Amino acid sequence: MFSFQRLWTPFVNDNRLTLTYRSPEGEDGFPGDMDVTLTYTLDEDGLLTLDYLATTTKPCPLNFTNHSYFNLAGQVYNI
Repeated sequence: MFSFQRLWTPFVNDNRLTLTYRSPEGEDGFPGDMDVTLTYTLDEDGLLTLDYLATTTKPCPLNFTNHSYFNLAGQVYNI
């Protein structure tokens, strides 16, 4: 459901990036509207946390996952 084809609204605040998206009723065949918020937080110890929050206007199955890849070695590799 969520891919590069969706336009998320970003908000940046200090050590936090928040992305929001509204999925209108009927998108991808799902009932009701859905508001989704993803929040990336980097704490003082360098721990990156991703929090998901979603609300729907009608009962709907939700199953979020993440497929981000980070190269923390500073070298170029093919993924």
